[in-house]
Amino acid sequence: MDGAHCGEYRLSFARFVPAPQVRSRNRFILEGVLPNPSPGLGLEGCRPVAQAWAALSTLEDAAERRALLDAPFFEGLAPGIPPVIHPHHYGDNPAGLGQVRVNMFMQAGIGAPNPWMLREFKLKRQCDATGCTLRFLPTTVKSTPRGDFFNLQNTHPLAVAFRDFFVTQVEALAVDDFNRFNYAVPDVFNAAQSSSMPTFGSVDDFLAEFDKTAAPTPFTDALQAERLRIGSPLTPRHLVARAQALSCGGCHDLSRGTELGGAPGVFPLAFLRFVQAQDILSPLPTPGPDSHYPLSPSLTTAFLPFRQQLLGAFLDTPALDARVVTTEGALAVQAGQPFQGTVTLENTGTTTWSDRGGLRATSLDQTADLRLSPGEAIHLGQRKTFVFTHTAPMSPGRTTYRWRLHRDGQAFGPPLSFTVDVPRGPRARGPAPTGW
Repeated sequence: MDGAHCGEYRLSFARFVPAPQVRSRNRFILEGVLPNPSPGLGLEGCRPVAQAWAALSTLEDAAERRALLDAPFFEGLAPGIPPVIHPHHYGDNPAGLGQVRVNMFMQAGIGAPNPWMLREFKLKRQCDATGCTLRFLPTTVKSTPRGDFFNLQNTHPLAVAFRDFFVTQVEALAVDDFNRFNYAVPDVFNAAQSSSMPTFGSVDDFLAEFDKTAAPTPFTDALQAERLRIGSPLTPRHLVARAQALSCGGCHDLSRGTELGGAPGVFPLAFLRFVQAQDILSPLPTPGPDSHYPLSPSLTTAFLPFRQQLLGAFLDTPALDARVVTTEGALAVQAGQPFQGTVTLENTGTTTWSDRGGLRATSLDQTADLRLSPGEAIHLGQRKTFVFTHTAPMSPGRTTYRWRLHRDGQAFGPPLSFTVDVPRGPRARGPAPTGW
């Protein structure tokens, strides 16, 4: 939600080898990450990109849609917004964002078996005394730890460390939403490749490895304790099943028909030949002028509708907006005495708040403005508590201090206020609250 970049955009290709090596094929996906053209704005910097994708939804003509797609991928949407297809967007950048993933049936050549291997590469520029060369370097497959890390019979220190780590991820995995449950896998635990074919062994099948040791075990006990702590009805096996569904091989095939527990239920995998986007034109057997590469029901009924909702919600969110979080009563303060107050706000707009970006709460009463600290950034959905010190009026009565949020001279959001009561007499009566 911080707008560090403007998303990942994929182009899928498939290379087929003629008979007799009919199963020797390689599918590869270019997964380019588009940098934010205005990173200081946060998500708001990505609005032109989001608007360009939303515009595709209104086009029925395939030729018009193709022309619009050429811009983000090959030309750039506008000055300052580079095209997706660029060497720096596939790993050759300071954050290492973007990659190329491959689905390969190429290991055994003619005849079976042909293990289906899934691997990941980064594009890197390597230089030496003779010059510089761009290379695709193999890297780990993300969110894909070795399956036998879930097997209690594996006592390797890395496997033990992974199981300890996995317990800390129960809350994220237990989210009762198919599109939102998740977990973070430190790269030290990720595997170099993934297989979606259980017939070649179970090392990539998390559930098969997990089931090799009957519960209860210290691992299942720890998972049980954590899920009880957060009040989740899921079993340890459900949690492992959800982790498998997030892996490379799991999302492609291993999780087909697997029970995930809770609202997600059975993983909705319904593929065309192990892939989510078909690489053979339809309709068969004789493709015509209206042929296309079909999408799986998993995409059309689960994944894509959710992403459409996210895109719509982003475009409907104002660039600048805020919500007042604290709504306590007046603070009792002695006349002429200093007091400390707080105002807590939530950023409900897509523009990141920062001192460098000119964000401040301007006083409407000729008192001090409220400012962010240098380097501080408040993104969409995050909160900021401003702390200030004032001196109470000398006269008894109620005084309200007021501010209005501004960014580069533009006012936005609701008015902010903090009220103090100065009682008659030398002392305030009763304990003074700490906030308003």
